[in-house]
Amino acid sequence: MRKGVVLATAACVVGAYFAASHYGANLINGGPAGRQIVTAEIAAVPAKQASSLPASAETMPQLSEEEKLLQEGREAARARNVALAQAVFEDLMKRFPTKLEGGQAAVEMGVLYKNAGDMMSERHVLTLALAGIGEGSVRQQVVAELGRINGELVFSRKPVADSLSYSVRSGDSLARIAGLYKTTPQFIKRINYLSSDRINVGDQLKIFQGPFDAVIEKSKFRLTVYRAGIFIREYQVGIGKDGSTPEGEWPVKSKLIDPAWDPPGPEYAASKAPDNPLGTRWIGFDGEYGIHGTIAPDSIGKAESRGCIRLLNQEVEEVYDLLILGSKVTVKP
Repeated sequence: MRKGVVLATAACVVGAYFAASHYGANLINGGPAGRQIVTAEIAAVPAKQASSLPASAETMPQLSEEEKLLQEGREAARARNVALAQAVFEDLMKRFPTKLEGGQAAVEMGVLYKNAGDMMSERHVLTLALAGIGEGSVRQQVVAELGRINGELVFSRKPVADSLSYSVRSGDSLARIAGLYKTTPQFIKRINYLSSDRINVGDQLKIFQGPFDAVIEKSKFRLTVYRAGIFIREYQVGIGKDGSTPEGEWPVKSKLIDPAWDPPGPEYAASKAPDNPLGTRWIGFDGEYGIHGTIAPDSIGKAESRGCIRLLNQEVEEVYDLLILGSKVTVKP
């Protein structure tokens, strides 16, 4: 199978993924105990198109090992042999984590988990899929699906398997609780829909054990937030012109709300000033460099800053709520 066919197949797989509600939903090995995987009829471009000409070495390209495995898994899924499909896809994901076929297998697994209503496992395999499926519409749709999942698992009051329920005690404050769990008071407020810092003894708060970390990919103009290696949120960013954004890994060293802008030299802009280029938040990680908002939204997706990472103000405010002092910031080429 040629790569062009593989890419076309990937697009069809994702098309099937987001039509998953139309798949058969009979549980395999049903019952309340254990993880349940449901059948999924995966729509895909056939590995080899039918032809009126006799098959020959010249007319029928040879499949690679991973392509054969992917085809085997899809055929098993179509035949509703979910146990075999799952085994094949997991093998591909393990052996070829950064190749297209490994990424496709992870998307196929996501279909199975989506149909089973297992959002935790779906999120896990779709996070893995991002390493192999590359850029383009397939990735965009997977990221959109991850956003939908995390909207329910992370950015809501709904208790989930990897969250904690904290009962407020006498003497507690949001700052104290946040410090215990390496998160921020703002994030606790955000996911518990609190309008103020006031909490009462006996209140039940949804908490996540932190920290959250950020990875910036300069060539993709992208910042992704992870928690324990699991995708949480992705944002488009602006970066420094002429390669001025440094590459490396640092802890977050400073955080400011409505920062003043006071670079070396005569330039200055007060906090909340309309000409303040830092916008509403500052997250410093390497001396003079940091992640901040902007008053120039058209610069997002471009290399126009003096080296810092720019986000839209509403998005940097969310990142600010996720990252703590000490959160890891990794900047890649």
